[in-house]
Amino acid sequence: MSAERSARLVPWLEGAALAAAAFLVLLCGGEAVRASYHGFLHAALGEAVLRDGLAPENPYHAGAPLRYYTLYPALGVLLGRAGIGPLWAFAAGNVLAALLFAPALDALGRAFGLSFRARRGAFLAAVLGFNALGWLGFLLPHDSVMGLRPVFALRPMTFAATAFGWDPRLQAFLPKFLNVSSFALALPFAFWAMAEAAAVGGARAGGPPPRPWRAAVHAAAALALNPLVGAFAGVLMAAWAAPALRAPGRARWTWPLAGALAVGLALPFLLPALAPATHGESLIEPAFRGTPVTNLVGPLALVLIPGVVGAAALRAPARWRWTLGALCAAAVVLLGEMPWGNEYKMARLGGVLWALPAGVWAAGQWERRGARRWLAVALLALSLPTSVAVPYAYVAWGRQGEALPLRSAAGALEVHPHGPLRDMPQGWLAVEAAADPAAVLLLNPFRREASAERDTIQGEPLAPLLHHSLFVDYPQIHNDGMPDLRARLALAQEFYARPGAAAGSDPAAALQRLRDRLPQRPFLALAADAPPAAGAALLAAGAQRLWSEGGLSLWLLPPARPATEPGPGPAPGR
Repeated sequence: MSAERSARLVPWLEGAALAAAAFLVLLCGGEAVRASYHGFLHAALGEAVLRDGLAPENPYHAGAPLRYYTLYPALGVLLGRAGIGPLWAFAAGNVLAALLFAPALDALGRAFGLSFRARRGAFLAAVLGFNALGWLGFLLPHDSVMGLRPVFALRPMTFAATAFGWDPRLQAFLPKFLNVSSFALALPFAFWAMAEAAAVGGARAGGPPPRPWRAAVHAAAALALNPLVGAFAGVLMAAWAAPALRAPGRARWTWPLAGALAVGLALPFLLPALAPATHGESLIEPAFRGTPVTNLVGPLALVLIPGVVGAAALRAPARWRWTLGALCAAAVVLLGEMPWGNEYKMARLGGVLWALPAGVWAAGQWERRGARRWLAVALLALSLPTSVAVPYAYVAWGRQGEALPLRSAAGALEVHPHGPLRDMPQGWLAVEAAADPAAVLLLNPFRREASAERDTIQGEPLAPLLHHSLFVDYPQIHNDGMPDLRARLALAQEFYARPGAAAGSDPAAALQRLRDRLPQRPFLALAADAPPAAGAALLAAGAQRLWSEGGLSLWLLPPARPATEPGPGPAPGR
């Protein structure tokens, strides 16, 4: 085998090893790991996209458009329908992302002029170097227990109990390939696109000259899958490819046209996320800790010094491109402010960039003679406890024995027979599926308060099974900030006569007021037969009972106002 062919094959072997590690954790951890942390949320969003198109109604807040990017959830649900179900489909996306990560990073390393050995070091620095010293946090006093959600079980690795701790989501590199997230799948495409732009001004080591149109396709995929990753790649591509604008003739327009093509290809999947929105108060306070400085520096403690030394050894064109990328990532972490603190993800992207010069340093150390040759190996050994703790935490969580509300079945999801919803009669789901598609579904959002799934992570657990948007859901990431969320929750509280409702509340009046919020839409309402207040209000309003079993009834209410009759409230969302 030629040296060049070997150099092309090794990155794919590295990717296969990383993919195998992710697959084993996803397999051994079971459905709990495959659903983490947003599996049900993404499944519900994907179903809404396939049902309504690329600009769907928010399945958790009827009458409002979904403001989220749509390609990733739609792909997961679509692939799941082939027979594996959405949770395994999202897991397959993570395994694919892990497989592609190594060759994509290798391509970026080639564009920066890294040697074969330096690129191998860069891969190890990226996979093992991020928060490599986090295991030292377990040596400090802590109350973490394996078997909890990994974000809690691994909190000591972010030194959360100390004044200098950082965001608990920055535990290590591998978790991004274990949780349902578009971030990991977007990374390889971003790196391939960046590699094309980084090669402008000089042929990359052992490869062809830059190919703007290939870069456009990769950038479009990254942007459509995850706008944060895609936008970061796009900014760097624009800066790195700027020298091409001085080329003579038509060549100077190639890169701008490629950029426009990338945006054009991705835009249909981004339009919902780009739509202007009116934001109300947040009813959730995410329990994220850390400061911008600790979020940036803490996870990179092991690679910062090797990275600085390695960056100094880069050729000047590569060094300024790398510096610009590292500074851009750092600026977003330090100065950015995104919903749910998502600027923390830029620390991960920055960590991969720092892995490139760290690989240069590691290769230089290995080429030395004597004890210094083993310094890179010693740093690698220091990272191993963290690398072992992560899969252990995920598998321990998956095996804690607590069944999820839903499980995979024949290409879709179904109620888990041993989960927290096992006592709820399920016959109404088939009736709900066949009901008027314009209807809004009213469920009691407060019934989850005693459930293990009452949190801001997964939302209404039944949402992936439903064919209608919910009137209101308990506050979670896809309805938090809705201007009328508090009012809708108050109306639902009154209608279901839930303890704590305002004194003198009237379920019949609450039903009328909530219907007036979407007056031209029919309503489906699921209500318990006892206490009878909700059922009596529905009967008085002229509702038709569609189904009844085990003390539950599903009712259908006609629109409060015909479509031709003007009135207050938002227009129908479907």
